[in-house]
Amino acid sequence: MLRNLLLTSLRGFKKNSYYTFVNTLGLGIGMACFILLIHYISFERSYDSFHENKNEVYRIASRKIQNGVEQNPRAQAPVILKGTVLAGVPEVESAFRIHPLDAKKVTLRREVDGEYIDQVEHNVYHGESDFFNVLDFELIKSTGPDLLDRPYTVVLSESMASKLFGDIDPVGKSIRIIEDFDDLYLITGVMKDLPVNTHFNFNLLISFETFRAQHPNWRWTAWDWDYFFTYVKLRQGSNAVEVQEKIQALANQVGKPQFDSRNYEMQFTLQPLPSIHLNSHLEGEFEVNGEGTYLNYLYGAAFAVLLLAWINFINLSVARTMQRAAEVGIRSSFGANKWHLAAQLVTESLTLHFIAAFIGITLIVLGMAVLPAWLGISLSADLFDSTVVWKLLFSTWAVGAIITIVYPIILAWRFQPRNVLRGKLESSKYGAGLWRWLVVTQYSLSLILIILTMVVTTQLDYLKERDLGISLSQTLSIYTPNIKDRQYWNKVDQIRSSVKEIPGVTHMTSHSYLPGENLRHVELVQREGGDRSEAVIMKYLPVDYEYFSTFDIDLIAGRDFTVGDVNRADTAQLVGDLVLNEAAIRALGFENPEAAVAQPIELLHSFGPVSHVSIRGVVSDFDQLALDGTKFPMAFVLTREGYWWSDSEFLSFRLESSDYQNLVSKIESVYREEFPEESFQYFFVDDYFNQAYQSHVSFGNQVALFSAVATVLALFGLVGISMHTVNKKLKEIAVRKVHGASVSQIFGRLAGQIMVLVVGGFLVAVPLSFWFSRQWLDGFQDRTNIDWLTFAIPLIWVVAVSLIAVFYNTIKAAFTNPVETLRNE
Repeated sequence: MLRNLLLTSLRGFKKNSYYTFVNTLGLGIGMACFILLIHYISFERSYDSFHENKNEVYRIASRKIQNGVEQNPRAQAPVILKGTVLAGVPEVESAFRIHPLDAKKVTLRREVDGEYIDQVEHNVYHGESDFFNVLDFELIKSTGPDLLDRPYTVVLSESMASKLFGDIDPVGKSIRIIEDFDDLYLITGVMKDLPVNTHFNFNLLISFETFRAQHPNWRWTAWDWDYFFTYVKLRQGSNAVEVQEKIQALANQVGKPQFDSRNYEMQFTLQPLPSIHLNSHLEGEFEVNGEGTYLNYLYGAAFAVLLLAWINFINLSVARTMQRAAEVGIRSSFGANKWHLAAQLVTESLTLHFIAAFIGITLIVLGMAVLPAWLGISLSADLFDSTVVWKLLFSTWAVGAIITIVYPIILAWRFQPRNVLRGKLESSKYGAGLWRWLVVTQYSLSLILIILTMVVTTQLDYLKERDLGISLSQTLSIYTPNIKDRQYWNKVDQIRSSVKEIPGVTHMTSHSYLPGENLRHVELVQREGGDRSEAVIMKYLPVDYEYFSTFDIDLIAGRDFTVGDVNRADTAQLVGDLVLNEAAIRALGFENPEAAVAQPIELLHSFGPVSHVSIRGVVSDFDQLALDGTKFPMAFVLTREGYWWSDSEFLSFRLESSDYQNLVSKIESVYREEFPEESFQYFFVDDYFNQAYQSHVSFGNQVALFSAVATVLALFGLVGISMHTVNKKLKEIAVRKVHGASVSQIFGRLAGQIMVLVVGGFLVAVPLSFWFSRQWLDGFQDRTNIDWLTFAIPLIWVVAVSLIAVFYNTIKAAFTNPVETLRNE
């Protein structure tokens, strides 16, 4: 019997190849999209969940409060906090710190037979041994649990060790690490490359004791030196909320003298380790984290696409069942009972689902190969090694098979053989109501996804095109040498002079931070003779000549830095004028920029006497951080011979030509004339700045892709809807045609019925999509408005496609001989 059922099903599929193709392809696409989205969501939620102690490990975040004004919270904490917590909070079992190197470029050098093997890295950190003792990052080989307890020791990743040493065991051997210092390091360990699903991001870890040895006189007990990622492991059974309260109380007590002297306070928060990737978007993160709220939207999109596929399958199955009414009637008249009919329909449905599952698996394999690069996402490569994925795939297949077969079976059972063979089909109010509900749901889901795609695309375009107050396009940046001798600035000036002779290069400058990068150095600034309680927290950006012209930042009052200006300083006193932005002028209480020029101000250093300087000029506010539209107070200090932190990390060039390859080649030649031994690594500033949008762009790409998929599924569904609508009206069409009705009249009547369903779907979609859009847009400081076109365009598109589908099937029905349709009447 099963063989006969399969053969009958296959003959039916071959006879109705279009129906088979559309049904299986649509269902396969829906299943593939659902599995890929769920897999991506699961992977994003797996970050740092593989550690055995994940529920006991927390990161301590901090926030400064100055004069009652809360500063942006930071992912880092004060350098002194780790020791304070270990000594004063018994629930804390262990702790470790990670600190980013000040140098933006680090060169690892191994000497072999007088030849150098160099490797340049950009994400390099100081760390402590308990990083490996607390977390489950595998050490392939090490000198022991205290591998980072001594100065000038380093742990390399497996890939880094391979680049430098090949197959040779590097543990116990030495390499030079060139950053702000040029020192010899002992390799004490090799760790497995960090997995993708962790918020940490580095290929080597230099011992924290190295940092202390290089700067023994720095302020190692300061509470305002807060650039240290600090992690604590709590004892099992400890209450994190209570521990956070104890840490806060202890900090208030120990840090009170410093807090009072500088008129600020600090707040501390414990962040669970597994929550950091999706829920932490603080200043100073290792890298741009994911967006946990987006995963909820993607969950909805996954089920919406799958539901669309199921509804399409049901609609096409119903349309096909209506076409097969005569076959059902003949089978019934020859003694086939309803269970025989059900067996045939179930066999056909399961067979189609098997084919769809094969298509889905094929699409999943293809998607795993191309989607990560296209969407800018990370996926686990061992998708099919997971039993969870196979269970999900089977569940999707089984549930879909059950859901999509019930309605067609009930419909077939309601056919009366005598009426069917006479060409009279009946449908219950229940069946008609269910069909309308399915169609309205289909239209609603399609419209919601299309509307959300338009909102996301419009917002991302707005973010990229809005006025930042700074020009980033056509600006090339390169890393400067690590070790800078006394001739460094002379060489920089020579490079500037030479590149300006290159057609297409208009400006060149040097600076410590890139646009989009968090400014780490902060000072308290007040007007001369002012009250310390009114001092303003100001972020510093060390720059060189032509910085403002290179980045097209408006100078609205006073003067720019010019050749000959030098800020001579030691760690106690800065002598020279500063340029401030408008936000700084407002915070200091000046009426306007012009009134601030040449006015004296005081820098309240945390490490020495007050510096007395004056305001040289005022520039317009601009967005230093990509996603945070807040204009915070900024001070620009001349890089040359300034603070220890006012190093020259980048050289940037303003270009006015699209022949980038030629210009880069010429700039490299000029650079190598002055620094022949240095690597030349370049990038475009706007590319770096736009990295902050990565999670949003990735979300936009995913929504766009799966909305496109929903659109394709909607097209398949519209075929089923129009087929079903026309098939139910075949006799009515024939009668109207006999009575002289034109094709346009018949089309208008059928189209009107479809439009009622479209409008119903639109009325459901508008409030839901508007609510989702507002929820998403509220997460942006700067956001676009939702206008009526956002809803009108998707509606017009759906209406147009629906009318085309109805028109096509109406033409087929209208040109059918009425005698064939009415011969049984």
